[in-house]
Parts: sequence; C-alpha cells; structure tokens
Amino acid sequence: MALNCSSNELIDSNLIQLSGVIVSNETLEPLPYTTVYDKTIGRGVIADYYGFFSMVVLPGDTILFSFYGYKTSSYIVPDSLIDNRYSIIHVAQRDTIDLPEV
Repeated sequence: MALNCSSNELIDSNLIQLSGVIVSNETLEPLPYTTVYDKTIGRGVIADYYGFFSMVVLPGDTILFSFYGYKTSSYIVPDSLIDNRYSIIHVAQRDTIDLPEV
C-alpha cells in the first residue's frame, strides 16, 4: 500500500478496475440490470441497460452474477494480472425448471 500525501488516503496498488458485459448463453443478448456482487468485500453494482458493469476489485475476489431466470454464477478475479484494468464477457446460463402437470 502507498500513502497519498495530498488526501492522506491509503491507495492499494493491487486494485483492479473490472469491467464487462453479461450476456445470455442462448441468444448472446445482454442481460440488463444484472446484479454484480463482490462476495469477498461485500459490495456490488447493478449492470446498466446494455448489461455493462464496472467496479473496483482485488485479485482473488469472488464475483457473483445474479439475474432473474438465470443461474447465479461466480467468477474469481485472477491473481496473476499485470495491468490494473481487466475486461470480461460473462455468459449466464438459463435456469429452467420443468414442473409436472397438475
């Protein structure tokens, strides 16, 4: 960690700007307003109308993606990144349940 003298805040040199798009596995259409949650630090964001999200994470963090009608899935941020920016395309799997006839 380094100390920023102008604002006396701690700045972690390991921080990564993670950006990406969440798409459906069937149509590759973006999934708007998907919940993107960093389980490791307990913070999250909501993707925009086009399925785009951007958030600050640390190497090794576990990211959860949740969208109604799709399986909740996870992604672990690689700990071997060289750059402080990383982009992904996350493919969500449809969650279908066959119910018996009544």
